[in-house]
Amino acid sequence: MAEITKTTSKIAQVYPGKSEVLGYKTAVAVTAGQAVTLNTSGLLVVADANDAAANTFIGIALESVGAGVACPVLMAGYVSGFTVSSLNAMAPVYLSDDAGKVDTAAGTVSVVVGFVGSLPDGTKCLYVAGR
Repeated sequence: MAEITKTTSKIAQVYPGKSEVLGYKTAVAVTAGQAVTLNTSGLLVVADANDAAANTFIGIALESVGAGVACPVLMAGYVSGFTVSSLNAMAPVYLSDDAGKVDTAAGTVSVVVGFVGSLPDGTKCLYVAGR
């Protein structure tokens, strides 16, 4: 397992016009770049592969927000800010056992969050494929 690092200040959609983004009200504070899911009430929470209540994935939070406010979530599309340049293009990326993080290997529950994408100029970034 190798956790994929992120730079919170660099989390951004690569192709905003071609991404799927939805805003969800948060149940807890979330940070830009965290893997997120919905709780049973339909509120946004941090995803975690070893937490039965949060071991699903809908997308990546695009902003840092507190509890009780709307947060834009990248459901599908390319996102910058993750350190994936040394990984193979098309390699799968998984939800981590470390809440809100993504990894090169499956956590307790194997949840694919996307893959290492390659832009036309060869730059690698994360492609998110949420539910």
